[in-house]
Amino acid sequence: MTNFLTRTAGILLVFGFFFALLGCSTQVYTLEQTKETFDAGDYERALEKTNRLLREDPENESLHLLNARILKNIALRQEQPETRLNYYREMEYSLDHLSASESNEWILESDNLRQYVWDEEYGAAERLLTQEDAGSFSQNFSPVIAHLKNALQVHPDNPKTYNLKATAYYRNGDLQLAVETLQTAYNQFDQLPVEMKEKLAFLLLEEGQLEKSIDLYQILLDEHPENDDIKHGLVNAYILNEQHDASIELLRELLASDQDNIPYHEALATELFFYIQTSVNDMAEGDFSDEELLARHENLMSDLDEAENLYQYVQENHPNPAEITFITAAFYKNTANHLITLANSGDTELSERFKDKANELLSRSIPIWEQVAERNPENPEIWRSMYQIYSHLDMTEEAEEARSKANM
Repeated sequence: MTNFLTRTAGILLVFGFFFALLGCSTQVYTLEQTKETFDAGDYERALEKTNRLLREDPENESLHLLNARILKNIALRQEQPETRLNYYREMEYSLDHLSASESNEWILESDNLRQYVWDEEYGAAERLLTQEDAGSFSQNFSPVIAHLKNALQVHPDNPKTYNLKATAYYRNGDLQLAVETLQTAYNQFDQLPVEMKEKLAFLLLEEGQLEKSIDLYQILLDEHPENDDIKHGLVNAYILNEQHDASIELLRELLASDQDNIPYHEALATELFFYIQTSVNDMAEGDFSDEELLARHENLMSDLDEAENLYQYVQENHPNPAEITFITAAFYKNTANHLITLANSGDTELSERFKDKANELLSRSIPIWEQVAERNPENPEIWRSMYQIYSHLDMTEEAEEARSKANM
């Protein structure tokens, strides 16, 4: 009896151990078997196997590389780019392990895999973004952003991704997100391409963050003092921020290197007008000595002559003379009015000079106003301006005719 029980227990123990071994053997995979599953295209099953093997051997670089490749293939098989992101995030675990390896071979494998995925995702976004059909952009916008998020997930150190993402936001009308995207890149990269910094400065300008735009443009100009595109952007920022003295100085530099640039002539003339207006107000309201007033008068006359020459150049060379003719006529009239106000603000030796200069400007403006009136004979505002000029210059008959046409 005893022997039977002992024998039976022994048999049962062995039998149980046999089943235990049999059960475990069904769960054992090898790297080669997993590669075969991967090569057969059964990526989900291959992923299951690598995850199980990695739990047993978490430092195995070959397993991590295979795991990353499997996840890459599963991700790229997803038709919707937004559904790929989680696979890429999971892939990062294995890629980070390879990147931390002491072997250059594994580091290179990791870098190559990241670059491959980045090329796929960035390229897909770029193709969608550059489609010529404008109507398709609204359809493509979400996939473009999804592709770029994927690209950033696997390769966050490439500034081109931020640049394209900002472009997508800008084209979609999301100015704030475009600025935030480039600002993130600006803060992250020490060596950001100058074109991206310039784009950020421009977008800050467009968003109305004028001081930030000016600060960035000035940094860029210090780094690239011969870059006229940066100067052009900075001039626009100065103009919008009403920093007329700074814009004038920079516009003179731009004109020195591009003397036939009509927009620069026109912008400088306009900025000089605003600067003259400010100077006149300062002279009228300030308490200056005769010596200081004389110096300011000379500077004012010099600025006036420069502005007048600029407007004349633009009028002679502008492709749309009708537009610039009215602007030039208004310049003469408004500047003369400021000088008359200045002359009447105090009894100084310069008052007569200001009056004489005002009359000179008004007289020179008459043929220009006549051109404006010839193109716009039914506009009463133009005739009203001409009536005021004729009356001031005691041109009675002309004033009466202008008054009649202005329906005054």
